[in-house]
Amino acid sequence: MTGEPRDNDMPEGFVVIDPDDPFEMHAGPLYAREQDGERVYGFRVRPEHANAGGAIHGGMLMTFADYALCCAAMHGVTGEAPVTVSFNAEFTAPAEVGELVLARIDILRRTRSFVFARGELHVDDRVVLGCSGVIKRLKLER
Repeated sequence: MTGEPRDNDMPEGFVVIDPDDPFEMHAGPLYAREQDGERVYGFRVRPEHANAGGAIHGGMLMTFADYALCCAAMHGVTGEAPVTVSFNAEFTAPAEVGELVLARIDILRRTRSFVFARGELHVDDRVVLGCSGVIKRLKLER
């Protein structure tokens, strides 16, 4: 992981993975940390993440879920970049401004060309979104 948290409202240990990614920094910033031997992804819901009803916008949850799926797919891999081929999301509960949304992702299968993953986004013990995806592994030119 690289970078330092931009906001001081994230729990200790969370860092921005790719501070040079303009979209992720605009949408988030989005963070990750190692916790109990697994990687956990997170962000704090801010007012600009809310919809007209005051809860988190579904598009922000899907953006974060895609980020977490791609990061998990590439964790520990060098010389490759992730591209989302397929993404599925099931909304189960809202998140509110100020809440910390965390993602835990399970890698189901890894092939030479693809990674199959699924996960859940949580606020405390409440699941706010279930997700799954297929991530293409693209070799980077040197």
